Amino acid sequence: MHNRRSRYDTDKHGRPQYPTDNYECKTYRQNADKFVDVCSLHYIRSEVVRELVLEAIRNVGAYARENEAELDLLFRRVFESNAIGKLSDERFEMMSSSYEKELQDLKAQTAVTLFLMN
Repeated sequence: MHNRRSRYDTDKHGRPQYPTDNYECKTYRQNADKFVDVCSLHYIRSEVVRELVLEAIRNVGAYARENEAELDLLFRRVFESNAIGKLSDERFEMMSSSYEKELQDLKAQTAVTLFLMN
């Protein structure tokens, strides 16, 4: 894909040529001058690409927030199981450290997501 940008201008007849900013197929662009029928022109506007990327970033952020809440709930249950004696202290320490690591990773992902969204 090649990014193609143009500025507002007028053609030789004085008609306005509006600015463009899109990604075009590299194969078509390379073969258009050679009259080789490899593929037809297809493109996507840069604005659409930006919106799709932002939506994906938001989805990752939502996923991280949901999992963070789920991890908090699991940790509380493990803590309660340890408190009433259903879970040994060694097992609690192992599960606790695992949950803490996963929670730190999710918080880091959430921070990156929030940074990219702003």
